[in-house]
Amino acid sequence: MKDSVESRTMRTLARMKDIWEANIVANKPLIKQDASVLWNDFEKIDGILIAAGASLAKSIPQIAERARSSIRTEICAVDMAAKYLIDNGIRPDYVVCCEGRAEAVKMFDFDSTMPLICDVATHPEIVKNWKGPIFFFVITNFCIDLDNDRQTFIERHRKLSGVATSLVVGGNVGSAGLSFLLSVRNCKNVHLYGHDFSWEKGGDFYCGGVRKEMAQRRVDTETKAGTLYEKRDMHGNDVLTNMSFETFLDWYKEVMRMYPDVIINHTNAGLLY
Repeated sequence: MKDSVESRTMRTLARMKDIWEANIVANKPLIKQDASVLWNDFEKIDGILIAAGASLAKSIPQIAERARSSIRTEICAVDMAAKYLIDNGIRPDYVVCCEGRAEAVKMFDFDSTMPLICDVATHPEIVKNWKGPIFFFVITNFCIDLDNDRQTFIERHRKLSGVATSLVVGGNVGSAGLSFLLSVRNCKNVHLYGHDFSWEKGGDFYCGGVRKEMAQRRVDTETKAGTLYEKRDMHGNDVLTNMSFETFLDWYKEVMRMYPDVIINHTNAGLLY
């Protein structure tokens, strides 16, 4: 399994690296500020990190209640979850995005006047169309690009973009949001919702059944590749997952072990337990 994940990661890097670089070059004129300007050294705040797992639909009332608490609380939503939150009356304080693919542009059909926390390699149409302030970062990636003087990806992306601020990620956009809340915003607690890392057979892939065509395309691709399999979730039910989700899940579990009293999982289904 480990060899398969590493091989898949290398194939992704090889396939995407030229696209990422082209995106960075296109974004460069639009990069005005990076995520470090949001650094919080003094105020004690809580963070809510919202991913797009199917269980999010059942968590909306709890999220709304937590956001109304007496403790200063900031909501950070991944790109796929943002529209669903807004449609259900919850406006995130930040949306985080790491999407370099052109097909992802269609996800951003919502009021985009809140701040965007954005990887420098995000697709330029997303950056260009965003109405609110944008704060850029570079993903911490120490893989070596043999085609560019053996620079690491983080070195290469910093050089192309002029952005020094980096976030440590675990392979998906949610992990970038977690890194942002823990480091830049210095949250004393981060509450997780929608972090399923799985889905019920015959059930929704994303929260509320949004982006069905994107979800189906992903399931079809994984099925063809033979990378879907069953696991038991926190309730003992058989659910579907894949190698990517398992890799992200392992990263989250490791970070939660590092911050045992800080990261609190409220996701009510799935594999993070």
